[in-house]
Amino acid sequence: MKRLFLAVIALAFLSNALAQDLVDVCFQSKWFPQAQFAGYFVAQDKGFYAEEGLNVTILDGGNVNPTVQVASGNCDFGTDWIANMLIQREQGLNVTQIAQIFQKPGYRMVALNDSGIESFGDLAGRKVGVWAFGNEFVAQAVFAASGLTSNLDPTVTDPDIEAVVYAFDPSLVFPNEVDVASAMIYNELDQIVGLGYPLDTLTVLDPADADAGLLEDLIFTTPELLASDDFKGS
Repeated sequence: MKRLFLAVIALAFLSNALAQDLVDVCFQSKWFPQAQFAGYFVAQDKGFYAEEGLNVTILDGGNVNPTVQVASGNCDFGTDWIANMLIQREQGLNVTQIAQIFQKPGYRMVALNDSGIESFGDLAGRKVGVWAFGNEFVAQAVFAASGLTSNLDPTVTDPDIEAVVYAFDPSLVFPNEVDVASAMIYNELDQIVGLGYPLDTLTVLDPADADAGLLEDLIFTTPELLASDDFKGS
């Protein structure tokens, strides 16, 4: 019994020492916990971060711009859509991509079948719901690839499309306030179905059909962090 007690104490001291050796980092999520980020939480639960010497705190997203959060030093790593990160880099934020998570885009535009919208070309003269915080850049890419303008471009005086910015929840605008809503295939599309519109009553437009299928979730950080003692050469 005495030997068992000493072994337990020794293990406790060892665990404490190992915990003290972990590097504390925070990870800025793009949104609130959902299937999109399941891998990050599973890795944390299974101790994969600790195995690599990291003590990771995952911060919920929402009404924040992950790229700005990391570039400003409020967090160490983050996940964002590639379109937003490229725009932020163009505007001077010093961030760098270290992993591409999504291999296919999940963004779609959704309309009712009886709206008469069958392709992106049919968006002219329509109201299209888009999201803010960097998510609007994908919609802008779709419009541009389709030869259409929108009020998202302040230089356009007579836009083809009226983009309506709203706070993600499709029930706020669809279908009474906008003809088309933004949706991710793993989230808002199901929410729209839950509003009483079965999939067979919906037209789901894929940006890839307009050669505007931009990849989304990636992991990024700053060059300064990668050059720090904790991560140099990693």
